[in-house]
Amino acid sequence: MKSAYDVAKSGGPHFGLWKNYLARPVAMLERAVKSLDQRVSEHRGKIADPHAYLRPDIPERQIEHLVNIKWPEEIAIFETQIEILSAMIGEKRRG
Repeated sequence: MKSAYDVAKSGGPHFGLWKNYLARPVAMLERAVKSLDQRVSEHRGKIADPHAYLRPDIPERQIEHLVNIKWPEEIAIFETQIEILSAMIGEKRRG
């Protein structure tokens, strides 16, 4: 099975991310990974206590959608992006 990095590199999902960061320095990729890690943490915080992040008039059904579907999907995307960028960092460091 191909890694997310190999899929992105071959033109699949996240190809734009791969192409965008291809010529950028390692330090920039590392900052992007750090930023994505922070977003994952924020989303986990939102899932743990959604009411701390949302207006009080948001319907419970919408909160359930955010907690059970939207935010977990976004976490999965961020984690895939982290995997791709981390692989790019490794490849750049190996030369």
